[in-house]
Amino acid sequence: MRFGANYTPSRHWWHVWLDFDTPGVTDGIRRDLDAIAGLGLDHVRVFASWPVFQPNRGVVRPRAVAQLVELVRLAAAAGLDVSVDALQGHLSSFDFYPSWTLTWHERNVFTDPAVVDAQAALVGTLAGALRAEPNYLGLNLGNEPNNLVAHQPVTAAQVDAWLDRLLAAGTAADPAHPVTHCAYDAAWYTEDHPFTPGASATKGAMTCVHPWVFSEDCARRYGPRSVQVEHLAEYVVELSRAYATDPGRMIWVQELGAPAPHVPAADAPRFAERTLANVLTCPGLWGVTWWCSHDLDARLLDFPELEYTLGLLRTDNTVKPIGAAVRGTVAAAPTTAVPQRTTALVLDADGGGRGRSAAAPGGPFFEAWMARAAAGSARRSCSVIPLPAGRRRPSVRRIGPLVLAGARVLAIELHPGRVQRLRQRFAGAPVTVVAADAAALRLPGRPFRVVASPPYGLSSRLLRTLLAPGSRLVAADLVLQRAVVRRYATAPRRYWQLRAGLSLPRRAFRPPPQVDSAVLVVRRG
Repeated sequence: MRFGANYTPSRHWWHVWLDFDTPGVTDGIRRDLDAIAGLGLDHVRVFASWPVFQPNRGVVRPRAVAQLVELVRLAAAAGLDVSVDALQGHLSSFDFYPSWTLTWHERNVFTDPAVVDAQAALVGTLAGALRAEPNYLGLNLGNEPNNLVAHQPVTAAQVDAWLDRLLAAGTAADPAHPVTHCAYDAAWYTEDHPFTPGASATKGAMTCVHPWVFSEDCARRYGPRSVQVEHLAEYVVELSRAYATDPGRMIWVQELGAPAPHVPAADAPRFAERTLANVLTCPGLWGVTWWCSHDLDARLLDFPELEYTLGLLRTDNTVKPIGAAVRGTVAAAPTTAVPQRTTALVLDADGGGRGRSAAAPGGPFFEAWMARAAAGSARRSCSVIPLPAGRRRPSVRRIGPLVLAGARVLAIELHPGRVQRLRQRFAGAPVTVVAADAAALRLPGRPFRVVASPPYGLSSRLLRTLLAPGSRLVAADLVLQRAVVRRYATAPRRYWQLRAGLSLPRRAFRPPPQVDSAVLVVRRG
């Protein structure tokens, strides 16, 4: 388990590349790195400025590359390993584009073949120059490139192609070290965002997450001391794991911080201690890299206000209260293996991002996960599994996650062919497949739960059966016609709490129905 900090040079920020050879600058960097190591941290993440390193499409500056190698060696002298971000790109609200991509040379940085060729050359050059350094950890393509899509239109397929090309360039230059990529939280939360959960969780050597409490107004919505804020990093780790196709894929919490005023300074130490304690219950975690090492020098203007106080250290390298809290938590961190989680909360989404808004703060899936965290049942035993949207009847993909969650499943299916396929697929599993019409089914005599997407023509009959006096139903999540959901959700019922859950547009189904759908959430009240 690794603990580190995103390095922000205390005097020059990442404009330091412009002054690196000025007398006294590397001495200041040494002091910074020694102070970081003094917190008990073992690595830093550093950032190459794209316009400085590649001022022309055909030129990667040898001196800039040499300065980067020298910085890695300065970190080694302080006992720190180093991860390097190649293309900045976007950093602390500023976008850094080389002049050869702007104005008279305007080019899309994701799709223009000449630009992508140049980016691949830079990535390969940096990977090749760093590969022999003993404290070099690996290369990240760049910091949150999805922040650029507002001004660089791109599709999900084009993003995938861009990632594949640059990841391959880094790996070809240095097969021995991991090459990764990252995205800010829109990849996990925002419908139609071109950086998808599937790309984040499957491409590159590991999954990198940046669980910021200001995303989707999480801290303002729930409060800085809330369960939702203090469990957010844990939640995003488990959410990202849900989309991975490799169950052993490692996850790196690459950025984690306490931005004021979302987390007031007085609450920052508690936030750090509790957030780290919660995220360390996640299995398969490569490490946590705090954002950031140092406060931002007040001489630097026009940064968002929250950027100035994110450091663990002040600009004079004295330790802030949050730095002391992180130092203490790191020192006390458990060294034993974290057990795998055995309970799953099912997210109806897919790797392309359909349905992901339900997982954003304020969304029904997020609320359900956090309710379990508040009850003490999710912290160590709740994971998430995404399901492809659009299935109109019970299927292998709906039943499988329930089995993984440890449920005993009674699957009701009318179609003989599907009955046979389900029985073959789940032979030996705790699944009983019954060939029957759901509307005519006798209910179990003990408490049970229903997860179903029944034919819309059966909705009213099925609900009357489930909610009838004497029913032992505990909870149900039913995909129904949206108008039916609204009707039932607004009608008060004795003994039951009914509400509308996730909305599902007709395009979420294959083939699309003539009406929109939604989830009716039923709980015994």
